[in-house]
Amino acid sequence: MNFSGLRTAANWMGWALAYMAATVAAGAVLGALLSPLLGPLFRIHLTAGEALRRGLLLGAEWGGVWSVGVALVMCLRRAYRDQAEPAPRV
Repeated sequence: MNFSGLRTAANWMGWALAYMAATVAAGAVLGALLSPLLGPLFRIHLTAGEALRRGLLLGAEWGGVWSVGVALVMCLRRAYRDQAEPAPRV
């Protein structure tokens, strides 16, 4: 049996999941860093721990919203790069 198509699909699903996880993690870290810094500017009175927790959760949520689109674009870029021939050197 030839499982090359299954391996290719598993490879792309792995890349998509990796891109989605990286996007959610980046959003969580960004939210956790920005929330304690920007909260006082908007007169949100929270302790540092509460601001960190809320920023982490909100950043992860927004990262989750963006993760599918980012993964799709990154996978398409990777596929294009894999199939494109190198440009001739002049």
